[in-house]
Amino acid sequence: MADPRKLAPLALAVLAACCPAGGQFIGTWQIGTDTNAFTCAGVSGSNAITGDITLASGTNGDIVSTDPDGCNLSWTVNGNTLTLVAGQSCGETANGVTSSVNFSSGSVTSTGAATLSGTLAGSGTFNIVACTFSDTFSATKVAN
Repeated sequence: MADPRKLAPLALAVLAACCPAGGQFIGTWQIGTDTNAFTCAGVSGSNAITGDITLASGTNGDIVSTDPDGCNLSWTVNGNTLTLVAGQSCGETANGVTSSVNFSSGSVTSTGAATLSGTLAGSGTFNIVACTFSDTFSATKVAN
């Protein structure tokens, strides 16, 4: 019978080779629930973001997300948690409205084989109006 103390390092090496860090996050995720609370020029409100988020392997062992609007964000991996890399922003012009969003924090936790939950926060300008936001969401994996 093999000595289990000698098999453990081999098993860890095989797992590391086959399953890169953050592999459980890779795929397409459909946003299930979302609450995006915002304040713009002293007026507060909320809305819900819908659609799919794609999570893919990045270039430095990180994860890159792409949201329904095409915003790409980099995340670091630590076990079953992703943490937003600081200092990222996205911008777009849609229907004549220009927006720029600066992300101050974010985390995503894998809550099961096919579910995750997360938060994002930041500030931005929407057609020259200054806003802050905080977003809480959950998602279900729909494709690998």
